[in-house]
Parts: sequence; structure tokens; C-alpha cells
Amino acid sequence: QVFHDTNLAVPALLASKNEDCSILLEYLNDETALDCLEFYEKNHDLDKASELLISIFQWLESFHQLDVIKSKNLSFYDMNLRNFILLNTVVYGVDFESIQKGDLLSDTAKLIGMYLNYDEKYSSFKLETVARFKHFIEKEGCFETDTLEKTISTEIVAINDRRNLKTNMI
Repeated sequence: QVFHDTNLAVPALLASKNEDCSILLEYLNDETALDCLEFYEKNHDLDKASELLISIFQWLESFHQLDVIKSKNLSFYDMNLRNFILLNTVVYGVDFESIQKGDLLSDTAKLIGMYLNYDEKYSSFKLETVARFKHFIEKEGCFETDTLEKTISTEIVAINDRRNLKTNMI
């Protein structure tokens, strides 16, 4: 409910029950960011891929500007690209169950780390898309380059550790 009184692009709240902490959200029947990025890679469309990462980043910036998020130093955290839907050129965030302590820097580094780790991992296309995305971030003056690079490295290690842990449990 917190997000529905803002301009943040999220599915409409259809119903909620406080007693069991459940909510019913509008179903957005469109492509996930991952679907779009895979399509762009298949078609070698670096411009569209870069634009989509920038749009997700801008959504995250808006998310982090919300008083309830900013005042509690929270982050979206779960940068699975299936958690973002592209509907009529607008990025929607759709999964809020993993929100936890963090900041825009950590969310941005997770976004880059997750994108690079989808198949085909670290493809030349993904590396070029990320380079363009980082150029945008640096041009906007959002983070110090060294700080961003260190945080990306930390997040990639964490992503790989989580994936290895899941593999070892099977």
C-alpha cells in the first residue's frame, strides 16, 4: 500500500488483508526486463538494452527517493530482472517481498551483477551494455567510479556464492 500513494510505477493494489498480510495486485501481462534484454541481445540492439538498464536505474532512483524508503535506508534488493515489467515503455517494479537495508549504490551494483550473470554470462554484448550504462551513471554523477566498481565486484561475489550454495544443496 505504501507505494500506491506515490508516482512510482507499480501494479495497482486490488485488495489487501491485514490479518494475514496478503495483497492482491494487478496482473501486468507484458514482458519482463529479462525477456526484453534477451531479445535485444539476440538482435544486437545495444541502444535498447542500455536504455532499458537506464530506465530500471531511474525507477530505482524514484524508489529510493520515497520517504518511507529513504528514512529507513532500505533497498529493493532483489534485482532479478523478472521483477521488472516493461509496459508501454514504462518500467514497473513488481516484487517487494525482499526489501531490506541498503541503498541505491547496492541496488545498482546488484542490477549490473545480475544482468552480467544471466546466460550467456559476461557476453561481449552484456559487457558493452554495462559499459554504456556505467557511462550514463558516471555522467550523471551518481557514484564515484571506484566505489561503484568495488560494490559491483562485491555483489558479483555474493551472487556467485548464493548460486553455489543452491547448487550444493541439490
